[in-house]
Amino acid sequence: RGGAVAILSNTFFADFTDSQFDGNGATDRGGAVYGPANAQLEFINCAFVGNTAPNGAAVYDDTASTGTPQHETGVWDCTFAANQSTSAGSGTYQVGLPGLPQLENDILWGDSSENSTGYNVIYSDIAGGVLGEGNINADPQFLRAPSPGPDATWGTSDDDYGDLRLGKTSPALDCGLNIDTGTDILGQPRIVNVTIPPHGNIIGIPRSDMGAYERSDKVPPVADAGGSYSLFEGQTVALSSAASKGNITSYQWDFNYQFGQPFQVDSTSPSPTFSAVGLDGPATRTIALQVQDDTGAVETAYSSLTIANAAPVARFQGGTVTLGAAGSVSFSKIFDPSPADTAAGFQYSYDFNNDGTFEIADSTLSSATVPTGFLTTVGAHTINGRIQDKDGGFTDYTATVQVNAPALGAISGIIFNDHNANGASDTGEAGIAGRIVFIDKNKNGKLDTGEPSQSTAANGSYSFKSLAAGSYRIADVLPTGWRHTVPTVGYFDVTVAVGQVVTGKNFAETQNVLIAGTIYNDANGNAKRDSTEKGIAGRTVYIDKNKNGKLDVGEPSTVTASDGSYSFKTLAAGSYRVRQVLPAGSRSTSPTAGYYDLTLTSGQSAAAKDFADTTTALVSGIVFKDANSNAKQDAGELGLAGWVVYLDTNNNGKLDAGEKSFTTGADGKFSFVVPAGTYHLREVIKSGFTRTTPVRGLFTLTLASGQSATGKNFGNK
Repeated sequence: RGGAVAILSNTFFADFTDSQFDGNGATDRGGAVYGPANAQLEFINCAFVGNTAPNGAAVYDDTASTGTPQHETGVWDCTFAANQSTSAGSGTYQVGLPGLPQLENDILWGDSSENSTGYNVIYSDIAGGVLGEGNINADPQFLRAPSPGPDATWGTSDDDYGDLRLGKTSPALDCGLNIDTGTDILGQPRIVNVTIPPHGNIIGIPRSDMGAYERSDKVPPVADAGGSYSLFEGQTVALSSAASKGNITSYQWDFNYQFGQPFQVDSTSPSPTFSAVGLDGPATRTIALQVQDDTGAVETAYSSLTIANAAPVARFQGGTVTLGAAGSVSFSKIFDPSPADTAAGFQYSYDFNNDGTFEIADSTLSSATVPTGFLTTVGAHTINGRIQDKDGGFTDYTATVQVNAPALGAISGIIFNDHNANGASDTGEAGIAGRIVFIDKNKNGKLDTGEPSQSTAANGSYSFKSLAAGSYRIADVLPTGWRHTVPTVGYFDVTVAVGQVVTGKNFAETQNVLIAGTIYNDANGNAKRDSTEKGIAGRTVYIDKNKNGKLDVGEPSTVTASDGSYSFKTLAAGSYRVRQVLPAGSRSTSPTAGYYDLTLTSGQSAAAKDFADTTTALVSGIVFKDANSNAKQDAGELGLAGWVVYLDTNNNGKLDAGEKSFTTGADGKFSFVVPAGTYHLREVIKSGFTRTTPVRGLFTLTLASGQSATGKNFGNK
């Protein structure tokens, strides 16, 4: 009981003068003041605003329900406004019966229920009216009516307790009882006549005003903060005090007023600019204006200001792609006036086919790949994009992805007469006109029906244009008597990218013949090139024009490369003997003749004319049937097959384990490839035969590197 004051003693005397009770509350009785039975209460020049209780929203005088009260409560020159009773039948000022409070020169207006039944009320302004001398029932015209604020609840921080002074046309002016010639709640003199209205049958007698405030000759200032105001993040708005009234000498604005907190001065201009730059919305704040007039009177007014969320803005761009390729779209140059929105980041959505449905929604990526499935036709494709901030503010954009048909490429080159067969287009080597060049689609090496082809121009040039990206084999129809020096395989395999122009695919052709081969180290002397046998560099190969077996002055020659290869490229058609200069200590195992005799027509190639050289020695001969016993093989005397010839390492006259042997074939021939050294060559004579040669049945041989010992024959009969 008693939200502000609770009196506990029945004999207590309480006198409240020039006091104001705002926003107090009790859960039972007396929102502002509670008095017990028989305690005496007096209120002079007091104001009660926004107090709440189930019984006695402002004051509850708990006079005993039986017996004779020992006092009367006095309420003089007081104002009650916007007090709220929460129980049916209760009132603003409530007593227990039969208490009889005396109300004089009071105003009870705008409360939930004045409930003045049974009171002794005179010269007062009571809402709803009450019988009694000098009473009226009229709006007292407060300068500003009290308000519980946006939350509609008294006792909270946004309450506005109003300005309970009387307006200049208030019916409560000069209508009170002259019971007090002192001062009002503000210390201003009472009975200050602005008008002298008639009162009953009395005319022209000065009177005090009803309520706690006496109106003076000086009109108090009226503060008006204008509004309500609204703006977006990043914007500004002009605040206006133009509706304020009075002899105002100063203005003070609090741009973010907090009820119950000290007033913060943000501007002293009558019409300042409020800026939402750097602020985050949506948000609502209270704007407060305090004005002061030339008497020092201060008035405060309030207004609301709403900061709305501003959607982010950006640039949304597409691009150009080739049909069959994926595209892309992206947001750039992103701006949001709220730093908080920017710090939180944005969400991005993408509608690739412009059907109103986002294929990618609420992504944190500011770019997206447009799949090829949405770009299946040539032309402009509209892509929708949305950027959204943390508060749901968004902006929609469209961008265009231009799909172009694939750019076409080309392949070009020339065909020229490569006189010196070096594969390069040298001075004086002209292009060849009229040659057929074609795209060998099936790669069969010939021009088939339907394959693109063309003839070279006068300068030997050709060009295949309007080619889609892909792989092509470019070949030419090579006339008889010509050969390619470039490309050696006779064609070019070319891969063309989109729109690519490939040049320099030149065919070098010559009528010169080609003789080429390799000199290699035939390490095992078997006259064939095995996998481990390498070419021999620096060997001289020549054209033996006079066929005398030696390199003479004027005869064409060349030296083998690092891999043992050689070639003659500038020879005209004709017959040629190709030899090598065989160094001492080496012998040729292939060709057996030691040279190649070649007859070549125009443009013909003779490749793989290889020379096999070895440093091993050779022992060879034949086992034959010496029918006439003359120790030599005569015509008609055949070789003996199946005879064993061996190298008698220990010279003991018999074939021992580990000694090298050779079994003759049908022709009776045998051979041994051996390192340089001394050897004893014997045969195993078969039963029924007599040797005719050699007489002792033995050849003793000392062989140098690369030496050949041939004709080591065995005759038997």
